[in-house]
Amino acid sequence: MQTQAGFLKNNGAEIFFELAGDGPPLVLIHAGVADSRMWDGICEALAKKSRVLRYDLRGYGKSSLPGGPFAHHEDLHALLTHHGLQKPVLVGVSYGAKILIDFALTYPELCGGLVLVSPVVGGWSFSSEIHEFGSSEDEFLERGDIEGATELNLRFWLAGPKRSLDQLNVIVVEKAREMQKNAFRVQLASKEAVAQGIEPPATKRLAEIECPALIITGDQDVADIFAIAERLHRDISGSVLQPLKGVGHLLCMEQPEKFTALLKEFLRRVRER
Repeated sequence: MQTQAGFLKNNGAEIFFELAGDGPPLVLIHAGVADSRMWDGICEALAKKSRVLRYDLRGYGKSSLPGGPFAHHEDLHALLTHHGLQKPVLVGVSYGAKILIDFALTYPELCGGLVLVSPVVGGWSFSSEIHEFGSSEDEFLERGDIEGATELNLRFWLAGPKRSLDQLNVIVVEKAREMQKNAFRVQLASKEAVAQGIEPPATKRLAEIECPALIITGDQDVADIFAIAERLHRDISGSVLQPLKGVGHLLCMEQPEKFTALLKEFLRRVRER
C-alpha cells in the first residue's frame, strides 16, 4: 500500500497527515484520547477501495499546537481543499465525531456521509460523572502528572465503568497509553491554544444534517455516550444507530474487523445512492 505522508500548514499549525489508496474519498478522525495511529489496524483494508486520509488533530500525534484560537473543523476543511477530496465519507470517534458534526453544519455541501463512533457533540450538558472525571484530570495535569492523567483516562474511557484495564487486550491498552501520553505532552507545552466550536452549538442544529449518517456505540461505554447517540439518531433524519456488544469507547481498536465490516457496508450503501 503506497502512502503519502506529510504536513499541511494551516492557521499557524503543522498538521500531520497520511493519504493512501485509490477510490472515493474517506476521512478518518481519531478520538481525543488517541491520535491517527488508532487507525493502524484498519487503514490498509479500507485503502483497497477508498482514498483514505487520516491525520493528527492539532496537539495530537505529530501535529503542532501553536497558541491562540483555532477550529478543528477548519483544519479539516483545509486538508480536504489541499488534497482535492470532494464529498468524502467522514468517520470520527468521540471528540472526532464532534468535529465532524461541526464540519457538516458549516460545510454541508462537502459531506458525503458521516460515521459517528462513540460520539460527543458540541453544546451537550454532560453528567456529574463526566464533570468529576474532568476535575480529576485537571488536578493531575496542574501538577504535571502526565502518568496519573493518562491512567485516569484509560480507566474511564478505554475500560469504561464495567471493566478493568487488565480485561482488555494488552496491545490495545499500551497503544492507547502511548497516544494519550504524547497528547498531554504536546498540550501542556501550549496552554494558550483554544479550540473553538460552532455557534450556536451543534445540539441546537442537528436537524440540519441531511447526509447519510451511521452512529455506532459500544455497550461498555459511559452512559453519556449512549444518551448522545440517541439524541443524534433522533434529530438526524434517516440516521442508523448501531450498538455493538462487548466493546467500549474505542471500539474500533478493540474489534477492528467488526468495525471495518460495518463501515464497508455503510460505504457501499452511500456510494450506490
